[in-house]
Amino acid sequence: MSQNEKPSFLDRGTILAFIVIIAFWFGWTKWMEKNYPHTPATAEQAAPVVNNPDGKAVAKTDPAAPTAAKDAAVVGNVAPATETLTHYAQGSWELDISSVGMGLKNIQLKDYTSRDGKTIQLAGDEKDPSFATRVAPYTDALNFAIEKKSDDTYVGTAQAAGATITKTMKFNPATYSIETSVVVTGATPALKGIATRLSDLMTEPPKKQSFFDPTPDFHAWYILHEGSNRRETVHRDSDNNYDQANASVASLSVHYFTQAIADKSSIRPKFISKIPSGANVATGELIYEPATMPDSLKIDYTAYAGPKSYSTLVAVDPGFAGVVDYGMFSVIARPILWLLKFLHQYIANWGLAIIVLTIIVRLIVLPFNVYSYKSMKVMQKLQPQMNAIRERYKDKSNEEKLQMNSEIMKLMKEHKANPLGGCLPMLLQLPVFIALYAVLGQSIELYQAPFGLWIHDLSIRDPWFVTPVLMGITMFIQQKITPSTMDPQQAKIMMWMPVIFAVFMVSLPAGLTLYIFVSTLFGIIQQLVFMRDRKPAGNVQAAKA
Repeated sequence: MSQNEKPSFLDRGTILAFIVIIAFWFGWTKWMEKNYPHTPATAEQAAPVVNNPDGKAVAKTDPAAPTAAKDAAVVGNVAPATETLTHYAQGSWELDISSVGMGLKNIQLKDYTSRDGKTIQLAGDEKDPSFATRVAPYTDALNFAIEKKSDDTYVGTAQAAGATITKTMKFNPATYSIETSVVVTGATPALKGIATRLSDLMTEPPKKQSFFDPTPDFHAWYILHEGSNRRETVHRDSDNNYDQANASVASLSVHYFTQAIADKSSIRPKFISKIPSGANVATGELIYEPATMPDSLKIDYTAYAGPKSYSTLVAVDPGFAGVVDYGMFSVIARPILWLLKFLHQYIANWGLAIIVLTIIVRLIVLPFNVYSYKSMKVMQKLQPQMNAIRERYKDKSNEEKLQMNSEIMKLMKEHKANPLGGCLPMLLQLPVFIALYAVLGQSIELYQAPFGLWIHDLSIRDPWFVTPVLMGITMFIQQKITPSTMDPQQAKIMMWMPVIFAVFMVSLPAGLTLYIFVSTLFGIIQQLVFMRDRKPAGNVQAAKA
């Protein structure tokens, strides 16, 4: 190439860089589809049910009950045609205790509303109560006669296969938990085991879903078994068959709310879920089947129906810790959530807490930024010598160019310059970025958390796209004022990064965009301070990570 010939913008390096950017974009999209699929489901959208206000049992007949097997997760588990409902309302809970398996229906979390203002409701299916109990191999759920023992304790009795089944539920509304025991007396060989189910209503997906809309809610199983865990998303458009032995915890969750069971029995249950394609109900069972049925059998477990609050779940049972999915950087996400909650105690605004968190993170990586800046100055000082080496080898063979690379590396080693020094601060902040995304997407504390002005919910996108635009502008400014050793073609490619990143962020939570925006502002101020340093570049010692 002659000196007068202008380099083509679409050279091999440029095209390769664009391919890498596009591959990253599609890789992120596929990861999002896998972990946050556009699968319908919602506790949020179910309309609240008006229950009997005086707390008395209400007889309810469902003529369509014989068809319930079509939507049942366990084949043949059909609710009886007639049931009675006992109303319970304490604290932030309001629900119905059904005589069908002594399960729960219409669990309303009165302290939480959906984004369209409706009270959050779990276990909203009319035919299939959650936490209902049945015996194996009989197909019908048990029909319990329920008696109120105290304000928070209910006892039900049922008959099956010549045995008496007594179920006790003690409600703890402050922690959304239910201490449950099921006692079988007078068991015969015909009775093979006891099963308890989890169930929630799935709704139709939105007819239209744009790129800018928040991801629709979806159901997912979390199963803890023998120290390992398993997560499975419920897909409405395909069959869902899950079978796991020796389960100690089972939960059925949407983004911010969950129903869960932590087993406390001497017999370890197996978990089974069979949800056919197109089903209206997501359902699964924990099944207790002793090798030999004793005359008397007792099953104990703790049930939970409420928000996915990590601190509350762990307080109820340590096995519930994994119900909140913080992903691969959970070891960082949990301290971030703790720090945000700590800051929120004094600041009383989650957006301001995120800003303070951002500044703390930037201060932690500041020594690495200083090292990066000094390394960059040395690289700039060495640039003429490096160009001279490249010029000597420009017409040489590929084998001889290997020697060129060796000379360049030797030169940088002599001056203790690190060509990757500029990447270190970014790499250190990347896990924080991903962990904060998980915190915003999974933590009930930040669900519908307002910041101010036009941002009313930090867990979804900025409705007016102000923060992504500001973030893109500040990234462009930072890029322009930051010294670079890149060649002109690479620099031209990098000029597109603020635009690409701004588009990338438009559908992500506003809290995450706020974090990047403030972090970039901090970076601009930091760079302006660095630029005031007029000292010549000296040797740079290798940083210890």
